[in-house]
Amino acid sequence: MSSDPVFMRTFIEGGDLHAIVASRIFDTPVSKTERPELRARAKAINFGLAYGMGAGGLAAQIGVATAEAEQLLEAYFRAFPAIRGYLDRTAHEALRKGFCTTLAGRKHWFADLVSSGADEGARVRVAKNMPIQGTNADMIKLAMARIARALAEEKLDGRLINMIHDELVIEAGEGDVERVTAIVKREMISAGAAFVRRIPVEVDVHVGDVWQH
Repeated sequence: MSSDPVFMRTFIEGGDLHAIVASRIFDTPVSKTERPELRARAKAINFGLAYGMGAGGLAAQIGVATAEAEQLLEAYFRAFPAIRGYLDRTAHEALRKGFCTTLAGRKHWFADLVSSGADEGARVRVAKNMPIQGTNADMIKLAMARIARALAEEKLDGRLINMIHDELVIEAGEGDVERVTAIVKREMISAGAAFVRRIPVEVDVHVGDVWQH
């Protein structure tokens, strides 16, 4: 959504985004095995920004002082200015219009926040968070609809029974499990690609006797 060139290239090439971000922020080689604690900090920032997290939230999550968390965020935004620009632009436009929008065009109005007395900071956090998390919700809902339809059309012994954030749980008979697996992966990828067209959408499928997060 920000079109940051480093993020785009990493997703296209299938690289380790958290390690690459950490290497940029801390100016040192980082991987899952080399300085993993720095990768963990970058991961907290990557995911935290998508939830509208500020320096206080980051400090609490990684166990540092707020001043250090502020420095980390500033280093992050210096390394990835397109992300800062996207988040600031999104928040400014949302506050000006009174709503924010997902990639599917679904709107979240601020009327309830305003009437409840929420301050501008709360509205800014929603404005930054909702387009990202809301688009993820649009993707998973479209995937559920397409999977349910495909399973019914092919009369397979399989049914959608639960959704957990970005995961779907399907029960299927052993005789149809391979076909059901192929349908789930195909429809989840196609649902993601309906909204995110410039980078590949990846889906992992696990088959087992019980659901394992």
